[in-house]
Amino acid sequence: MNINEVIKGWTFEETVKTAENLMEAEKNLFKWDVIRHLRDFAETYREQLKEYQQLEEQSRMIIFPCNKGDKIIGENMEDRYLFKVKRIDNGEWVVGFYAYIHKKHYIYTGQLIHSGLYDVAERFEVDPSTICRCTGREDKNGNLIWENEE
Repeated sequence: MNINEVIKGWTFEETVKTAENLMEAEKNLFKWDVIRHLRDFAETYREQLKEYQQLEEQSRMIIFPCNKGDKIIGENMEDRYLFKVKRIDNGEWVVGFYAYIHKKHYIYTGQLIHSGLYDVAERFEVDPSTICRCTGREDKNGNLIWENEE
């Protein structure tokens, strides 16, 4: 007896039961596939967390209210958190993210590593009277336009 003869001999109930069993087996395969992907994601996430913890231990990471894709030097004009300000130590202008911490004013420069997390390259204490915020627009020469710029 071949498989076609067996199937032709099934009652309606046997056909439905076989279809249900096949669907259940497919659901189980899908569940295992999802579990495998979740496991891979969790492993990757744990590795990233370790990297972030190392950066934090080295005082090289800071959290800003930014989105993934924001650029420190304004290549992304959606960046509303970009500032230009004069350093206290030498009076030079520096561009980055402004922070007021423990009654001191700072600019942080660095590179985005994840949404809102930056690998901090440098931190400078700055003169708050020189704070200029990026408008996200450029002038006719392609230079960024800053609020409060002299």
